[in-house]
Amino acid sequence: MEDLATLSTETLVQYWANARVTFTKALGHSKAEHNERLCTQYCDELAARDLSARQCKALQYSVGEFNGPGSY
Repeated sequence: MEDLATLSTETLVQYWANARVTFTKALGHSKAEHNERLCTQYCDELAARDLSARQCKALQYSVGEFNGPGSY
């Protein structure tokens, strides 16, 4: 995985949205668990940049893509 600190906020939000949509639509437990973990990691980094999880969740279905970049 890329060093999250080196990613732009825009890229990190996109990765979070992709992992979140993939997590919510994944049929397998393993895929869902991996994407949930990624969501947490992305959310922690975004929080360190003062972007709340609530702000991200508002974006997830407008910009998130199942199996998109940043998802497992």
